[in-house]
Amino acid sequence: MKQVAIITGAAGGMGTAIARRLAKTRMLLLTDVDRARLDALTAQLISEGHQAHAVSGDLADPRVSEELAARCTTMGALATLVNAAGLSPAQSDWRTIIAANIVAPEYLQRAVEPLLGDGAVGILIASVAGHLGPVDAAVQALLGEPLQPNLCDLLEPLLAEMIAIHGGTMEGQAYSASKRAIIRKCERHALDWGQRGARLVSVSPGVVWTPMGQE
Repeated sequence: MKQVAIITGAAGGMGTAIARRLAKTRMLLLTDVDRARLDALTAQLISEGHQAHAVSGDLADPRVSEELAARCTTMGALATLVNAAGLSPAQSDWRTIIAANIVAPEYLQRAVEPLLGDGAVGILIASVAGHLGPVDAAVQALLGEPLQPNLCDLLEPLLAEMIAIHGGTMEGQAYSASKRAIIRKCERHALDWGQRGARLVSVSPGVVWTPMGQE
């Protein structure tokens, strides 16, 4: 059976580099919110002789993750999941950052877990900001259950209090907290994945020379 790699944020700087690396050994299933760039990347990879398919959409919509999982089952066995999708403080408002950085990965994880088999690996891109930013237990408790109703309404006064104590902006504190939540997500679920013969890990890059990094 063919081995499939799902890569989110595939049209971004990191996502594209990861896709090119994994294309050497995997059939690619790529997704990104930017449909034009995603289609261009997929067409380029196919022209180079790689096997690549695309599903465009916003992963904060659970239907996108469901479609990815359904498409993967028709292609082969899930071998690799790389969640490279995400937003920085320079790119959007804090509510959208929360949706992209922690709500979307929750939908993605739930959609792919039924596909896990022996040797599969999930890699969730976090950030050094998740290690270096201030820690608030109440914020982390909320982000540990990212699909609860009114998440951002509950977070807003807590983030405002963090700014009053530590400084910064709503976007910056939301980014740091969301990336810390990704790290904690992997810590919480790694054992369950391991019992299925799979691995779940986070990777925390610093500033990377991509368009997002340059911003």
